[in-house]
Amino acid sequence: MYKEFHSKIGFGLVIPLIVVLVGVLTLSILEGLSWIGGLILLPAILFVLHMFLNTWYRVGDGKLEIKCGFFFHMYIEIASIKKIKTSSSPLSAPALSFDRLDISYGKFGRVLVSPKDKKSFLSAILELNPAIEIEAI
Repeated sequence: MYKEFHSKIGFGLVIPLIVVLVGVLTLSILEGLSWIGGLILLPAILFVLHMFLNTWYRVGDGKLEIKCGFFFHMYIEIASIKKIKTSSSPLSAPALSFDRLDISYGKFGRVLVSPKDKKSFLSAILELNPAIEIEAI
């Protein structure tokens, strides 16, 4: 049985995106190029919307599945997870908020995620591997 967790959406990522997209549209309208701005803006909006609707984490069958839009899809064996700690790192990650969890796995693997319901997410992972070190959650 799988448990799915959607990414928390943080204002720290949403507001800059809105400012950029609205800025491009405003500039194109002011320059009299509204149709060009629309051509540029529409794919960007669709891409961002797809990413926001399709960023999730699934726990089950001994694995953590991480999906973010079109480009990021990975599986981590939960038995290989060594530590989970809080993070607010701005590094690129399959996370839509800076309220993140830093997951260390394998020999050198790390990934940042931002589940909306951290407690349930951690509980689901710990059910499958209670030996994971949890730091400052």
